[in-house]
Amino acid sequence: MASHPRLSKAQSAVLAALAPGGILSVDSLVRTANASGRRTRRALLRLEAAGLVVHTGMAGRSGYQITASGRRVLSSDTADSSRGRMTIAQHDIW
Repeated sequence: MASHPRLSKAQSAVLAALAPGGILSVDSLVRTANASGRRTRRALLRLEAAGLVVHTGMAGRSGYQITASGRRVLSSDTADSSRGRMTIAQHDIW
């Protein structure tokens, strides 16, 4: 079994925000993850490089979507309670 990357608090929050499905813009992720724009963008770049999220561009709008690998990493990250690093922000997706 391959080990998953160690997620920062911002990366975990971004994955949690994307977990319900759909495509969220960077601005939505900033609000949902409760992190600064810079931290959110840095987390997105690292998550994308690891194949955990994908950048999408549809009809002039762009955003990010979680991948199947991202879901697996998120589920194993939240199951590891000894790390205590996962915080899930309230979010409104509509």
